[in-house]
Amino acid sequence: MKDVPLALSQWWELVKPDGYMVIVVPHEDLFEQKIWPSVFAGGHHATFRLKTKESWSPVSYDIYELINNLPYSEIVSAEVQDANYDYSLLGKRLSPIGRKIYKWRRSKNIIKRKISEFVYNFFHNVFWIKSKRKTGNPIDQTTWNALAQIQVVAKKQINHY
Repeated sequence: MKDVPLALSQWWELVKPDGYMVIVVPHEDLFEQKIWPSVFAGGHHATFRLKTKESWSPVSYDIYELINNLPYSEIVSAEVQDANYDYSLLGKRLSPIGRKIYKWRRSKNIIKRKISEFVYNFFHNVFWIKSKRKTGNPIDQTTWNALAQIQVVAKKQINHY
Protein backbone atom coordinates (compact mmCIF):
# COMPACT_ATOMS: atom_id res chain seq x y z
CA MET A 1 0.00 0.00 0.00
CA LYS A 2 1.53 3.28 -1.05
CA ASP A 3 -1.39 5.34 0.32
CA VAL A 4 -2.58 3.46 3.41
CA PRO A 5 -5.63 5.64 4.32
CA LEU A 6 -6.86 5.58 0.71
CA ALA A 7 -6.45 1.81 0.40
CA LEU A 8 -8.33 1.17 3.64
CA SER A 9 -11.19 3.47 2.66
CA GLN A 10 -11.50 1.79 -0.74
CA TRP A 11 -11.56 -1.66 0.87
CA TRP A 12 -14.13 -0.41 3.41
CA GLU A 13 -16.44 0.68 0.58
CA LEU A 14 -16.55 -2.97 -0.54
CA VAL A 15 -17.76 -4.18 2.86
CA LYS A 16 -21.52 -4.68 2.98
CA PRO A 17 -23.55 -3.28 5.87
CA ASP A 18 -23.30 -5.70 8.82
CA GLY A 19 -20.18 -7.16 7.14
CA TYR A 20 -16.66 -7.45 8.48
CA MET A 21 -13.21 -6.38 7.39
CA VAL A 22 -10.18 -8.20 8.81
CA ILE A 23 -6.85 -6.42 8.51
CA VAL A 24 -3.51 -8.03 9.37
CA VAL A 25 -0.39 -5.89 9.15
CA PRO A 26 3.19 -6.31 10.41
CA HIS A 27 3.87 -4.78 13.84
CA GLU A 28 6.54 -2.12 13.35
CA ASP A 29 8.49 -2.86 16.53
CA LEU A 30 8.38 -6.65 16.27
CA PHE A 31 8.77 -7.07 12.51
CA GLU A 32 10.76 -4.01 11.37
CA GLN A 33 12.68 -3.81 14.69
CA LYS A 34 13.13 -0.04 14.46
CA ILE A 35 14.92 -0.26 11.12
CA TRP A 36 13.67 1.75 8.16
CA PRO A 37 13.62 1.15 5.28
CA SER A 38 12.73 -2.44 6.01
CA VAL A 39 15.52 -4.98 5.82
CA PHE A 40 13.03 -7.87 5.82
CA ALA A 41 10.49 -6.75 3.23
CA GLY A 42 11.70 -4.34 0.58
CA GLY A 43 8.19 -3.71 -0.69
CA HIS A 44 6.92 -2.16 2.54
CA HIS A 45 5.89 1.48 2.20
CA ALA A 46 4.54 1.94 5.74
CA THR A 47 4.86 0.62 9.27
CA PHE A 48 2.02 -0.06 11.70
CA ARG A 49 1.42 0.29 15.41
CA LEU A 50 -1.60 -0.34 17.64
CA LYS A 51 -3.00 2.41 19.90
CA THR A 52 0.34 4.16 20.22
CA LYS A 53 0.79 7.87 19.60
CA GLU A 54 4.52 7.98 19.02
CA SER A 55 6.71 5.99 16.68
CA TRP A 56 10.32 5.82 15.60
CA SER A 57 9.20 5.30 11.99
CA PRO A 58 8.76 8.23 9.59
CA VAL A 59 6.02 6.29 7.76
CA SER A 60 4.05 4.92 10.72
CA TYR A 61 0.28 4.56 11.04
CA ASP A 62 -1.84 3.65 14.03
CA ILE A 63 -3.99 1.00 12.36
CA TYR A 64 -6.61 1.18 15.13
CA GLU A 65 -7.09 4.89 14.60
CA LEU A 66 -7.30 4.55 10.81
CA ILE A 67 -9.97 1.86 10.97
CA ASN A 68 -11.85 3.56 13.78
CA ASN A 69 -12.15 6.68 11.60
CA LEU A 70 -13.80 4.80 8.72
CA PRO A 71 -17.48 5.71 8.35
CA TYR A 72 -19.84 3.52 10.43
CA SER A 73 -17.02 1.31 11.69
CA GLU A 74 -17.17 -0.61 14.93
CA ILE A 75 -13.95 -2.28 16.00
CA VAL A 76 -14.75 -5.79 17.18
CA SER A 77 -11.20 -6.72 18.15
CA ALA A 78 -7.68 -5.36 17.87
CA GLU A 79 -4.67 -7.32 19.04
CA VAL A 80 -0.96 -7.79 18.67
CA GLN A 81 -0.31 -11.35 17.55
CA ASP A 82 3.10 -12.45 18.77
CA ALA A 83 2.88 -16.22 19.24
CA ASN A 84 6.34 -17.84 19.45
CA TYR A 85 8.07 -14.46 19.30
CA ASP A 86 11.22 -14.39 21.43
CA TYR A 87 11.31 -10.85 22.84
CA SER A 88 14.79 -11.43 24.24
CA LEU A 89 16.11 -11.45 20.66
CA LEU A 90 14.32 -8.23 19.67
CA GLY A 91 16.84 -5.87 18.12
CA LYS A 92 19.75 -8.31 18.49
CA ARG A 93 22.14 -8.87 15.61
CA LEU A 94 23.65 -12.21 14.75
CA SER A 95 26.60 -13.23 12.65
CA PRO A 96 25.95 -15.63 9.75
CA ILE A 97 26.94 -18.54 12.03
CA GLY A 98 24.55 -17.37 14.75
CA ARG A 99 21.73 -17.10 12.22
CA LYS A 100 22.44 -20.65 11.01
CA ILE A 101 22.34 -22.02 14.57
CA TYR A 102 19.10 -20.15 15.21
CA LYS A 103 17.57 -21.54 12.01
CA TRP A 104 18.62 -25.13 12.80
CA ARG A 105 16.23 -25.12 15.78
CA ARG A 106 13.38 -25.71 13.31
CA SER A 107 15.22 -28.19 11.12
CA LYS A 108 13.65 -31.53 10.23
CA ASN A 109 17.12 -33.06 10.56
CA ILE A 110 17.21 -34.50 14.10
CA ILE A 111 21.01 -34.19 14.38
CA LYS A 112 20.98 -30.50 13.46
CA ARG A 113 18.11 -29.93 15.86
CA LYS A 114 19.85 -31.66 18.80
CA ILE A 115 23.15 -29.84 18.20
CA SER A 116 21.36 -26.53 17.85
CA GLU A 117 19.42 -27.05 21.11
CA PHE A 118 22.65 -27.24 23.08
CA VAL A 119 24.49 -24.54 21.16
CA TYR A 120 21.43 -22.26 20.97
CA ASN A 121 20.78 -22.43 24.73
CA PHE A 122 24.39 -21.58 25.48
CA PHE A 123 24.70 -18.73 22.98
CA HIS A 124 21.19 -17.39 23.63
CA ASN A 125 21.76 -16.98 27.35
CA VAL A 126 25.48 -16.17 27.43
CA PHE A 127 26.05 -14.16 24.27
CA TRP A 128 23.03 -13.08 22.25
CA ILE A 129 20.98 -11.65 25.11
CA LYS A 130 23.90 -9.67 26.54
CA SER A 131 25.29 -8.67 23.15
CA LYS A 132 25.66 -5.04 22.16
CA ARG A 133 26.77 -6.13 18.71
CA LYS A 134 26.32 -3.46 16.01
CA THR A 135 27.22 -5.65 13.04
CA GLY A 136 25.44 -8.65 11.61
CA ASN A 137 21.81 -9.00 10.70
CA PRO A 138 18.74 -8.61 12.88
CA ILE A 139 16.69 -11.77 13.24
CA ASP A 140 13.47 -12.07 11.26
CA GLN A 141 11.72 -14.53 13.54
CA THR A 142 8.74 -14.71 11.16
CA THR A 143 10.78 -16.81 8.73
CA TRP A 144 10.31 -19.62 11.26
CA ASN A 145 7.14 -19.88 13.31
CA ALA A 146 6.82 -16.55 15.13
CA LEU A 147 4.12 -13.98 14.55
CA ALA A 148 4.90 -10.25 14.56
CA GLN A 149 1.65 -8.72 13.44
CA ILE A 150 -1.43 -6.73 14.35
CA GLN A 151 -4.94 -7.94 13.57
CA VAL A 152 -7.96 -5.66 13.58
CA VAL A 153 -11.52 -6.84 12.91
CA ALA A 154 -14.08 -4.14 12.10
CA LYS A 155 -17.81 -4.43 11.50
CA LYS A 156 -19.74 -2.02 9.30
CA GLN A 157 -22.77 -0.84 11.26
CA ILE A 158 -26.14 -1.03 9.52
CA ASN A 159 -28.11 1.58 11.46
CA HIS A 160 -27.14 4.34 9.04
CA TYR A 161 -29.14 2.91 6.12
